[in-house]
Amino acid sequence: MNQPAHRPARRITWHTIFRILILLMTGTYLAPSCSSSEGGSESGSVDFPDVTLQINSGGGRNEQVAEAVQKMLQENLGVNVQIQQVEFAQHYENLESGKARFWRAGWVADYPDPENFLNLLYGPHVPAELSANSYVNSVRYQNAEFDAKLEEALRTTDEAQRMQLYKEADQIQLNDAAILPLYYNVYHRLLQPYVRNFPQNAMEYRLFHEVYFEPMEGNPNNEDLTELPGGRYSGGIFRYNATEYLRSMFPLNVSEVVGHRITNQIYEGLVKLNQKTLAVEPALAHTIDISEDATVYTFNLRKGVRFHDDPCFPNGKGREVTARDFEYCFRQLLTPDGANKGFTFVKDRIKGGAAFYDANGTKNPDAPELPGVEVVDDYTFRLTLNEPFAAIEGILAMPFCQVWPREAYETYGLDMRIKAVGTGPFVLRKVKENDNVVLVRNPNYWGKDENGNQLPYLDGINVRFISEEKSELLSFQQGEFDLKFRLPIEMYDEIVDRASGERQLTEPYAKYQLQYTPNMTVEYYGFLHPDPDDVFNNKLVREAFNYAIDRQKLCDYVTKGTADPGNYGIVPPAFGAYPAKELQGYSFDPDRARHLLTEAGYK
Repeated sequence: MNQPAHRPARRITWHTIFRILILLMTGTYLAPSCSSSEGGSESGSVDFPDVTLQINSGGGRNEQVAEAVQKMLQENLGVNVQIQQVEFAQHYENLESGKARFWRAGWVADYPDPENFLNLLYGPHVPAELSANSYVNSVRYQNAEFDAKLEEALRTTDEAQRMQLYKEADQIQLNDAAILPLYYNVYHRLLQPYVRNFPQNAMEYRLFHEVYFEPMEGNPNNEDLTELPGGRYSGGIFRYNATEYLRSMFPLNVSEVVGHRITNQIYEGLVKLNQKTLAVEPALAHTIDISEDATVYTFNLRKGVRFHDDPCFPNGKGREVTARDFEYCFRQLLTPDGANKGFTFVKDRIKGGAAFYDANGTKNPDAPELPGVEVVDDYTFRLTLNEPFAAIEGILAMPFCQVWPREAYETYGLDMRIKAVGTGPFVLRKVKENDNVVLVRNPNYWGKDENGNQLPYLDGINVRFISEEKSELLSFQQGEFDLKFRLPIEMYDEIVDRASGERQLTEPYAKYQLQYTPNMTVEYYGFLHPDPDDVFNNKLVREAFNYAIDRQKLCDYVTKGTADPGNYGIVPPAFGAYPAKELQGYSFDPDRARHLLTEAGYK
């Protein structure tokens, strides 16, 4: 998912999940491999041309990182880099119009599978015409061997074998120097001392249904807490801030992390992710049956799950969820609409999905059948794939695949951006645009903990929107927030002592809880291929740029402990089963970088 502009970005898309890393160019399409030109200049050594590095403005450390890279390329290669800052939307408009040759980009995982990153370099995403948008694969990398490895991996059901194939694909693009990896984020968060059970994982995937407050001095919720069996406590309002306002809470339209984290409390799907391991677990489907060839998924639904009470229902009372609701939502997911951001994840995977979508889906009464989406009975729902696809279960945990009632869509239409009706542990109570969102406990929630306690524990959640991180931190210190997600880079060493190699809070912050997690994100610089200026078509040039960057220095002095060096591939080393550290990436080697640039035919 592209990330918001203030941090290394997705779904840059949160993955915002805007998925708009698209390039539009004109000219004759040569369809070369990314490594189509590997030799030096036939006309002898020439001066290396000035290079423009495009970054989006308002991105926090983006400018600092760009200036550091600019200095390294000048000192180590003698290459002059001009930094062009443009407004966030203009940044991507320039990519779409083919005006950028070298630019910043990033990705945060939409689902916990390496395919989500390798897919950014999948050749079939590149259109036959350079005048057409290159969706997802913004660098227009094309390598048949890479594509074949990725496709084989996705057909492989054995996890160890699949991870090995992913690794081999990642090594192929590394050997081609398809991109310039910079770093992988390490997210930090501060919690008030009384917060318990707060989710910690590599995707910042948060479900608040099991978060609770422990009574102690300084906890403003003490009077509202009730002890439960098993040492848990119910009550209290969890307060946190988001530095950007959410764009939408409609499941099909959630394309950024702010909306993602709120809608996950309101809506649910067939499956969810484990809060610690990110393994796929049952949600509204209590069991899943998978065919031997891994193409047919049969979901056995929980009985008695009800949609939230809402005026869209007769008498305002939510009704029971059935397989027909999932059928309805998947048919909507496979229907073209400006508000539908999720169709690309399933259109070519579900049997009949592409034909249904191309025929305008539910908007066309003559659209073909959709055999891959089937209601077996009220409590049994079935999906059939065209072929095995290893990442499908992770995709089913995304907001796009969550269930919502037909009545809500027919009542609110596009207003479902701020009118949410789901089955989750929290109900939407109030939306004040650009100010706050309030959620309250769902009294009819189906979930219970291991001691039989009704979930969620909290009475509600209050999300505010303060854009300035220092102001947010001050509010946290004053007790107005229970969570401070991400630490201001310029204050990192004031808050965290990393001198010993272990991250510990400094004395002024020692009363708080510190969590930090290597995240499923990658920050990188993209090269445009084929490059009309014929600079980055040469693999030797791309390799030289990669060897000229001191990534450890970048992380030590610019990102200051909030990232790890991008010494591996495009897949961050945050996936437990993925052998990222076996990859042969690019170390800092300025002598080799200069030799490669000379070999490429430049002075």
